[in-house]
Amino acid sequence: MNGVFNQNGHISDQGLWLLTAGDPDALCCYELSEHLDYCDQCVDRYSVLLTENMLMAPPSGLAKPVMAKVRRGNILFLTKRAIKVCTAASLTVVIWYSGLFGDSLAVRNEKIPDQARRGNSFSQMVSGVSDSIGNWIRGFGIYSRGE
Repeated sequence: MNGVFNQNGHISDQGLWLLTAGDPDALCCYELSEHLDYCDQCVDRYSVLLTENMLMAPPSGLAKPVMAKVRRGNILFLTKRAIKVCTAASLTVVIWYSGLFGDSLAVRNEKIPDQARRGNSFSQMVSGVSDSIGNWIRGFGIYSRGE
């Protein structure tokens, strides 16, 4: 335990070396880990030591499976995001064309024939948007399978 801590109570360079390259005994390891639990300054020094020389290169056959998994995760994330955006846009269009925030009820009753025509074109527009979203999602399926 001698030399593991400085006079000011922080882990010394020898203590950090013991953590990274040496084999501390159980009591020393316990005291060092307890100190690292509450001392940010020593954690910073320890993390710098770890990142300087302990970076390892991955095995050569690992790149393709990892990248495939990352690609699937990205596709899933983007698909979920696209579904949320399309849902929000659809609800916005429905609320916008319903006249909810526009005219009063009396004026809305006078415009029923116009709204019926608009409703027909609206259903055609929604159908077209739905078809293009389906094509877009199928395109992601082809991309994720690598076709």
